[in-house]
Amino acid sequence: MNQDNDIRGLSKKEVIDIYMGRFQSFPNGQPAKPVDFPAETEVKSDFYTLLVNQSESRIQSYWSRLYFSGRAQPPHQSKSVDEVILRVTKDVSTLAYIPAEHVTNDMRVVFAF
Repeated sequence: MNQDNDIRGLSKKEVIDIYMGRFQSFPNGQPAKPVDFPAETEVKSDFYTLLVNQSESRIQSYWSRLYFSGRAQPPHQSKSVDEVILRVTKDVSTLAYIPAEHVTNDMRVVFAF
């Protein structure tokens, strides 16, 4: 998360609620813009396995149902780790999972497994 965001930490349930489309804002009411890694990457697969114990294909099916029913939009899918970093550092509303070695001083870790 961007260092300038007021959020200091999120629970696992809050991260799940944002990434699974249940909430579109952070607990403080600010809009939340979750960002995903590209499909079929190890980082994305590991994230969803640890977060909700689901495979990436199950997550894609879940989002297809929500999207086509009009209930929610899936997280923005970035093309690279560099794009994820750019989005986080430029927008205080962006929430992203990122390998620890890519965290910069412009970011704040609000949840870790």
